[in-house]
Amino acid sequence: MGGLGCALALAKKGFKHIDVYENASNLGFVGAGIQLAPNMTRILDRLGCWDEIFKEATDVKETSIRRTFTSGARKSSLDIIPSRD
Repeated sequence: MGGLGCALALAKKGFKHIDVYENASNLGFVGAGIQLAPNMTRILDRLGCWDEIFKEATDVKETSIRRTFTSGARKSSLDIIPSRD
């Protein structure tokens, strides 16, 4: 997200030829999502692209920490405060 955000900011300042590179050797599906901290959502909003992202986003209400993947025993949970209504 940092590289894409930087590229968007540069484009908004008038830069025409911007290349963004990925260092990962494999971009396969892992079943995970991209979680954006409130600071990142504010930056994306200032760059003018948060509304389009938010339309496709899942609004997470709660997160939990589990002891092990196999047992699923809950260790702790935390309510998520929305960054935007």
